[in-house]
Amino acid sequence: MLTVTARDAASNAGTATITVTYTPTDTTVPSISITSPTSGSTYSTSSSSLNLGGAASDNIAVTQVIWVNNRGGSGTATGTTGWSASSIPLQIGANVLTVTARDAASNAGTATLTVTYTPTDTTAPSISIASPTSGSTYSTSSSSLNLGGAASDNVAVTQVTWLTIAEAAARRPAPPVGRLQVSHSRAERT
Repeated sequence: MLTVTARDAASNAGTATITVTYTPTDTTVPSISITSPTSGSTYSTSSSSLNLGGAASDNIAVTQVIWVNNRGGSGTATGTTGWSASSIPLQIGANVLTVTARDAASNAGTATLTVTYTPTDTTAPSISIASPTSGSTYSTSSSSLNLGGAASDNVAVTQVTWLTIAEAAARRPAPPVGRLQVSHSRAERT
């Protein structure tokens, strides 16, 4: 409490008082952690969305928790000291998710989780032979043969191999998807 006194020439005094409450500026950054789906720094999933959860604290109070995906999307989490964010959309590949806890003084603390989204691949690759012919049969007198063509997949083609009819028959029960017949007594790989 402060008291202010004024005096005149006759020594009369008048006073006024004021109560002052000093609150220092809040410079403490909130702390925040991600605890679900992992407390680690990386996570892999085959799901196209993710639920996050965690905890935050501050010397006074956490007022808001938000999330941002570096591949697109952002939102406000539910709760503050115990928070959650549901159905965060993911893009194929690495997604850096950053959660930020703020206090009333706009101090901000962050935590990140790198989520790698790899969808389950259920689509078989497509493949075609373009040379020496795109037809289903080819006759040659050469003992070697160069093959050319194209392969594609909705995610990625990781390998292209070929087998002779004899090699394919030895690997059954899986029937070959396509077959190139070579009219020659012996086929050799080149």
